[in-house]
Amino acid sequence: MLDADTGTLLRTYEAQGTRIYAPAVDSKSLFATFAAGSLSAESLDGAALWSFAGEGYLNTPPLIINSGSDRFVIVGSELGRLYALDAASGREVWSTDVGTPVTGTDEQNASEPLAGLAAGQGLIAVPAGKTLSAYASDHTPPTLSLPATITARGTSQSGGTATFTVTATDPDDAATATCTPPSGSVFPVGVTTVNCTATDTAGNTATGRFLVVVSAPNADCNLSHYPVSKGSRNLKGANLSGCYLPNANLAAANATGANLSGAYLAGADLSSANLSQANLRGSVLTGANLSGVKWLQTTCPDGTLSNDNGGSCVGHLT
Repeated sequence: MLDADTGTLLRTYEAQGTRIYAPAVDSKSLFATFAAGSLSAESLDGAALWSFAGEGYLNTPPLIINSGSDRFVIVGSELGRLYALDAASGREVWSTDVGTPVTGTDEQNASEPLAGLAAGQGLIAVPAGKTLSAYASDHTPPTLSLPATITARGTSQSGGTATFTVTATDPDDAATATCTPPSGSVFPVGVTTVNCTATDTAGNTATGRFLVVVSAPNADCNLSHYPVSKGSRNLKGANLSGCYLPNANLAAANATGANLSGAYLAGADLSSANLSQANLRGSVLTGANLSGVKWLQTTCPDGTLSNDNGGSCVGHLT
């Protein structure tokens, strides 16, 4: 290692008696493949960072690739395996077969390193035996397939079990999907957002979310079971806790004393409805028409009492 301005020797790279192939160096680290079949990384001041052996037959000079904020080291083996490693940790990011190298009396002996790994314009060029292969960088995130809103009935006041299927696909490689909470969990009465992430083997990710809405065990969510008088639904004292009622027509409804806790009422028409003494704690009213609503002693979605907010739940809907 020399001073770039003066050529002064700063230090030497100690191979510890083992032959090494031409190392790769960037502004952070030095990477070298040893003839014994392993790859080591160290900082520029000589501190060991990590080592990688693969199947024990690594034999190419390493290649460093910078891809945005990511750094990768590419190295091949005499068994025809190509590896991409995370430059910071040595973690294997992906690997592939480039074909079995020629052996014996052929032009390229398998015990000799394959010079000429190259990268540019989104491609990695790999000579192996009598074959040249090119690999494209994978920056394509996987596709996440999510269900629509899941509804379930609680089996106790603690909630109910909901199951669902989430899949991830990728045009380049395998992808997996994980969700929180996972399928088969017990979900509380009301609305729960399920957050999902799809990840492919190159580390690309995609995220998405959907809702699980669980009604209380004794709730009756069928609005047709409630009488209509002069065009208005009578929900006085009704138990609609955790019911999934998007875009419901509840204009001028009498919901005095109704239990609407955890109900999903996004987009519902509640204009001129009487919600006096109703319990709306945890309910979702996104995009609902709330003009002319009567809020007397109403428990708002955030738990505030309407009488403590000037007689309205406006401003306390979430």
